[in-house]
Amino acid sequence: MLARFGRQEGPELVAYAKEIVGEAAAFDIEWAGHNLSSGTAHFRGEMHKRHPELTEEAVSVLGWFFGYMWR
Repeated sequence: MLARFGRQEGPELVAYAKEIVGEAAAFDIEWAGHNLSSGTAHFRGEMHKRHPELTEEAVSVLGWFFGYMWR
């Protein structure tokens, strides 16, 4: 991150990424109405609402992470 974004923005972006990944890991979902696929889709939709600044690719990667954790 430092090489790409520099000493000022790099650490801020690392902290932001850790925050988002932590939020994904702590995401609370009611599994009674979901299987893994629909639960992951629900997670992606919620992350998109909470963080409209994230690209579709970023939300998709977070969805993969979320699904992997719950598989």
